Parts: sequence; structure tokens; C-alpha cells
Amino acid sequence: MKWGRLSQIKNRNTIAFLGIILLFSIIKISEICFRFSDGNIYFYMGKLILQGQIPYQNFFFASPPIQILVIAGFLSLFGTKIILLKIIPILACIISSVLIFTIIKKKFNPLWALISSTLYLFSFVVLTTTDYSTGIHLTTLFIVLSCYLIYKEKYFLSGIIASLSLLTRLYAAFAILGIMIFLLIKNRKALLNFILGIIIIFIPVNLLLILLFKGNYLNSVFLYHLLKSEGIPKLAVLKFFLRWDFILISLSTLALIFKDKKKILLPLIVAGTILLFYIFYVDIYYLYFGLLIPFLAIIGGYSLYKLTKKIPQKFLFILIIFLLGIIIIHNSSFYIKNHSSAAKIDFIYDITKYVQENSRPEDKIYGDFEIAPLVALISKRGITNNYIDTNEKTFISGLYNIKERTDAIRGNTKFVLIKALLDQEGKILRMNRIIEQDFLLEECNLTKTYSIKADYSDNAILVFDCGN
Repeated sequence: MKWGRLSQIKNRNTIAFLGIILLFSIIKISEICFRFSDGNIYFYMGKLILQGQIPYQNFFFASPPIQILVIAGFLSLFGTKIILLKIIPILACIISSVLIFTIIKKKFNPLWALISSTLYLFSFVVLTTTDYSTGIHLTTLFIVLSCYLIYKEKYFLSGIIASLSLLTRLYAAFAILGIMIFLLIKNRKALLNFILGIIIIFIPVNLLLILLFKGNYLNSVFLYHLLKSEGIPKLAVLKFFLRWDFILISLSTLALIFKDKKKILLPLIVAGTILLFYIFYVDIYYLYFGLLIPFLAIIGGYSLYKLTKKIPQKFLFILIIFLLGIIIIHNSSFYIKNHSSAAKIDFIYDITKYVQENSRPEDKIYGDFEIAPLVALISKRGITNNYIDTNEKTFISGLYNIKERTDAIRGNTKFVLIKALLDQEGKILRMNRIIEQDFLLEECNLTKTYSIKADYSDNAILVFDCGN
């Protein structure tokens, strides 16, 4: 009888968790749309890979190759339904939440598992950043899976999966450092197996890439990130994070006062080493907190579970559901009201239709990385010299030169698409510095202006015809 009741409790938590996943999926899928994002770069690069072109050789790519290989795989399945690529970060987070739930349920407690997986999916970071295909969620998935395998005592396989996170984004190294410190404390033999798992994949793959692409690979994947300067001030990014995920952060901080920390030692150490990344790396963005969230969710879930543990069992589940409901409603309502409408490209089909109707199939376009690759992909137009990633930082860092880029564009580009800030009279106050402004104003014609309803910096896309 006692076992039957325990089984019923576990099933109740599992059913509740499935409901949480369904709710998260409904909210996120209902908000799927094209947005201004570097994810559009990766979509276009995925198409180039399917056409037989190679990163680092045929086009610049600032990260190891896993992400665009995954996108190429999805593109081969979806074909022309490019919008379905937006599912990738959502799917990655759902899988991560399942791993979190499974880890804690089997190793510790099913109610704690429900709390932590819910805190993860409905953290403000996850709700907002899953609108963009940035690579952070795929990286996080590999790290969470690596930790899952640590708990399963499959250390060598855990190291192999950890190497995949590094081959997606190099900043995964900070989370991996945390796992290594944990294993150093708990089991040194396991640490050696974990390191061997990393080495057997990461080193041969990188040696092969260096052998094939030499300086192109080293400069884009390693040197470029060391040359970056600060973009958004770190303090502003931190304030935004503290404001919107205050509940999760508070619950995680509360865990530090508990005497029994053995159950959360791994997430505590990993969270600590990830914080080092935010401290020491210069160019920090809000989305990078996605790597930290699963570990804060596990720690915060532990705090909430401990705080309510003394409540009678028959009331505990109801109370937890009530508290989680408040968190879900709070974060979801602010996401839907304040951020789900941000950076939407409402005019994507208008602008692609204009490009198609006013250019030939062989004509090339160039422009801001947040929109030009997407327009090129949908309109079936090429990008001049495969200049896909036109982030201003590639010029600020000295990796590329604006004058040289302008000279390369001149004479063989039909349209240039630029994000800009206009005043109320339509006067250009600022344009992204990815091409010489004098060239655009003197040698090209401004033929179209598309207003951006809600963006974090600019309010218009300017289309210059440079092929006359």
C-alpha cells in the first residue's frame, strides 16, 4: 500500500511535468516568427553547406561547426519551410528540461525534479532567448546531457558529449571546468575518464580543422573572440538578468545557507565556474546566461523543496503547484507583454518580394547580418562573396576593413540592406558601420524604407539599389 502511494505521487509529478512542457510549447510555438538575429546567419550558412560549400574556406564562421551542421540537417528535412528552423532552440530547451527532471527524479526526489524543470523552462532567460537561434541552447543541452551522464556514472561518454558542447561554442569550457572540479573532489579516476572522452573528440577534430583551414579557422574561431571589445556594458546586462529572473536567483542564493549541500555540489560548482566566464570575458550578452540557468534551476528547486518539506504531504503538492503557477504566470505574462513582440521582422515577405521582382536570380545582395542572410535565403539570391556575418565587431576587431569591404561590394552587388536609426522626419541618424556610408549615399539609390515596430536599437531597414 505504501509503495502504491509512492508510485502514485511519482506519476502525479510526471503528469504535471508533461503539462508544463505542453504549456511551454504552446507559448513558444505561438510566438514563432522571423526576428532580427544572428540566427539568420546560421540559417543561410546551413543552406550553403547543403550546396557543398565549406565553413572557414568558403565563408567566415566565428564558432566551431556543430551548430550549422545541425541546422543543415534540419534544412535537409524541412526544405523550403525555413520558419521551422526556429523550433531548434525550443526543442533543445525541452530536452534539457527532460534531462533535469530525469536526473533529479531518479537520483533524489520527484517533486524537486518537477520544481527545477519548471523553473528552468519558465525562467525569463529561456522564455526570451528561445526566440533566437543563437547556439546557446544547443550548447547548454550538451552540457546538461554531460551532467546527466555524470550522475549515471558514465564518465567517458560524458566527456564525449562535453566535447560536442565545445564544438558548438567554446565558452562551454567554463561549465566543463566545473564538472572537472567536481570529479576531482569526488572521483579522480572518473575525472581521467571524463578528460579522455573530451580529448578523443575535441583535439582530433580541431587538429583536422586547423590542418584543412589553417589561419582561417584559428582567426575566426579563436583569435576573433580575443580581439572583441565590450559591446553592451556588463552592468546593464547583469541588471536586466537580476530584474527579470529575481525569483530564480533569490532561490538559488538561498541554497547557500543550507548545511547539506552534497546533493547540489555539482550544479553549485558548475554555476560558480560559469560565473567566471561572465567576469573575465569582455563581450557579454544576456543570452549567455542561458548556460547558467539549468544549474540555477536545480539549486533553486532544491531551496524551494527544502523550504516546503515540513508541510504535510497531502498539502505539499498543491502548494508547490500553486507557487510554480505564480512563477509561470509572472514570467510568461511579462514575456508576452514586453518582449515577445521585440525584433520581429513583420515585413519579411514584402522585402523578399521586392528583391525578387527587382533583381535577376544571379544578382547578389549584401547587408546587415540580422536580415540580409534571411532575405537572401527566402528570395533565393546570393550574398556577395559570401559576406554573411557582417557584425560590426568583425570590423571593430580589425578582422576586416570597411574600405576594403566597400571596394569588394562596388560593381557586383544589386541591393544593400542596412539597419538604421531615423528621426521623425526620416533623416538618417545612424547606420550600422559595415560599409562606407558615402558609397551608399553617393553611388546607390535609397529605394525602400521598412519601419521596425519594436527593436532594441534601430527603427528601420534601408534598401539601397547599387546596381544602376
